[in-house]
Amino acid sequence: MLSELLKAWSAKSDIPWIVPALSGIPFGMGIDLTFMALTNYLTDVYDIYSASALASTVFSRNMAAALLLPLATYPLYDQLGISWACSLLGFLCLALVPIPFVFIRYGPILRRKSRFCQRLKRQEGQEEIVAAEI
Repeated sequence: MLSELLKAWSAKSDIPWIVPALSGIPFGMGIDLTFMALTNYLTDVYDIYSASALASTVFSRNMAAALLLPLATYPLYDQLGISWACSLLGFLCLALVPIPFVFIRYGPILRRKSRFCQRLKRQEGQEEIVAAEI
């Protein structure tokens, strides 16, 4: 979020080009950390089906990037300008900050209500019983 705001208000002709370019470093770090957390969460939740869950998130993310971003960015930057368009994206990032904390807080409750997660838990319990008998 802060990197978007840095880019938004430093992308001006009187500011050296390196300043908005350097905003990509914290932005990239944030994206990487977010995807690592998402990968770990999906791997933990979906256990033996984690490869399918990860594949579906990669597919969904790439389809959204390929279809939605080109349709939205040109009108966004044309109508708002660079500073306010980047600020809007930064504020959108700020609005999404609570999501990981919601999963930390309510993840166990959501998994208890999920029929799929309950089936995985039962299946795991049965595998442990069979392994103990051997």
